[in-house]
Amino acid sequence: MIIEFWGPPRSGKSEQIKLLKKLYHMMGKTVEVIEDREIEKEINIPPEKALEYNTLFFMKILEKMLDSQSEIIILDRGFHDMPAWYIIEHFNKKITEEQLGVLISFCEIWQKFIDLAIFIDIDFKTSMLRHKNTGVTGITDDYVINKEYLSLMRKAYDMLKIKYSTHNILFLDGRKEMMQLHETIVEWLKTRHNPG
Repeated sequence: MIIEFWGPPRSGKSEQIKLLKKLYHMMGKTVEVIEDREIEKEINIPPEKALEYNTLFFMKILEKMLDSQSEIIILDRGFHDMPAWYIIEHFNKKITEEQLGVLISFCEIWQKFIDLAIFIDIDFKTSMLRHKNTGVTGITDDYVINKEYLSLMRKAYDMLKIKYSTHNILFLDGRKEMMQLHETIVEWLKTRHNPG
């Protein structure tokens, strides 16, 4: 089973992934988490070259997914998240409408391999505040966590939320309490598959 968490930076994805991994481990399941920050370390392209960076980033996710022997794979960003980054490139006039269509079609092919997707949303002000308070940094974080980029990201995610509203995706408000979100996720997963 493959579960993807996606949404804006600092929305709480990593914390929910840790909680879910712990739950599955307690059930005796083998779990592999494919983390965005770990993949970032493997990429020698600056995030300013966003098209090349994001394409390589998601190819590395695909490689790790295909190599995994775990019963459950949890993605910290994946093929539902990828179109947002390409849409931003289109907003910034770095790719054409036609190129965007091709890239999104590529993403949609791989979305079919994701069993369940969980979108955790927050506004850009909360994202920036959490970023400041956590002290966690990375090459991509330093590039994208600013008002201008997060505003574009907000527009891209709003477009995708409409596009994917009929998909098997749980949409959550990342401003809610962490354990409340976790309980909602667990209950939703129970309705989608038998976790035990």
